[in-house]
Amino acid sequence: MVTNIENQTKFTTLINSIGYSGYDVIKLKQGLEIYLRKNDKKNFILCLEELFLFNNFSESDDEKKISNGILSSIVNKLILLNEEEVSFIEVDKYIMIRDYLKEFSEKKDFKFLKIVTDILFDSKLSKRNNYGKAFYLKSDDSSEDLTDEDSFKKFKELFESKDNECLKYMYKISENNNSGKKRIFRNRKDNIYMIWEYLMSLDNHDNIKKVLEYKINNFFDKRNKNRILFLSSAVDLCMHKEDYENKLEELNKKYFDKDNYKIKKKKRDKLNLDNIYKVTDEISKDEFYKLENECDDYLIESWKECFLNEKKEEDVKKKKSKKKVTKKKEVIDKDSDEEIDLKNLSENSDSDNECLESKFSSIKIVK
Repeated sequence: MVTNIENQTKFTTLINSIGYSGYDVIKLKQGLEIYLRKNDKKNFILCLEELFLFNNFSESDDEKKISNGILSSIVNKLILLNEEEVSFIEVDKYIMIRDYLKEFSEKKDFKFLKIVTDILFDSKLSKRNNYGKAFYLKSDDSSEDLTDEDSFKKFKELFESKDNECLKYMYKISENNNSGKKRIFRNRKDNIYMIWEYLMSLDNHDNIKKVLEYKINNFFDKRNKNRILFLSSAVDLCMHKEDYENKLEELNKKYFDKDNYKIKKKKRDKLNLDNIYKVTDEISKDEFYKLENECDDYLIESWKECFLNEKKEEDVKKKKSKKKVTKKKEVIDKDSDEEIDLKNLSENSDSDNECLESKFSSIKIVK
């Protein structure tokens, strides 16, 4: 790793602003994904630091608005990494991560991001959430013509038997995207809330209830392309709730607020992200989605194979398709439809908090 480089920070737009080492915001967030999967904590923290440093180097009003948006997107990114890369059974760590992210949103102190990083890298990693989505959406049997009510009955029957096939009917209801005239759950009419209502009615541990509240608050935002993952992990958690061991008090002592964390603002170590997401003839896209130390608990190989094959197919299609020039939206992440109106962000913007339960929760992980 090259050390002692000069600051290359440059403010342009929310996604194209350049960080200390010369990489844009999108690339730095890709770094967070890959380094977590590769169990590379040192470079993960370097990526976080460079994203955070936009706030320290901002001077003009426009720069401060951009840096506030970037801080918000950091929180959202870590929420999604926690959802997509960490096992659903990590209830206590899930709560702690969400609580510390809220602390960071309010105080903008990097030490809370450092604690979140420590917890993430101590967690059991699993992409079961993504694997199941790929498997059931691809293997959906369209000949099985069921109403949402019938699908819910199937879901409930299989759920109570602890059969993973219950997720198949959850996805059926979700894909149908139907609504009724009557309000089902918390003033919502969408049929998918039949499942949320059922999960919330179960006799769950208080800590599981808290996790479910976090998840459903993210699910409420229909702009969130990945909102279904918050529900599928909630189903898994409730189905296997007997496996949960409450160690929250013990973990709170372990990860108690640490002393202030100092970030070097000059002569920093240089990140090398040039090949972090480079797909070549020798390296296919699916390689970047493999976890270095994936937990075997609840792992279903057929789901995993389906997911990785899907990424390979995406890679092939991308290589065959012609490149099209399109106008970029001013978005937090590359594949998100969520736009940020910089005029609505102020120097003391609370937009960081919004991403926990509303606006920024819709941002998709860059893939």
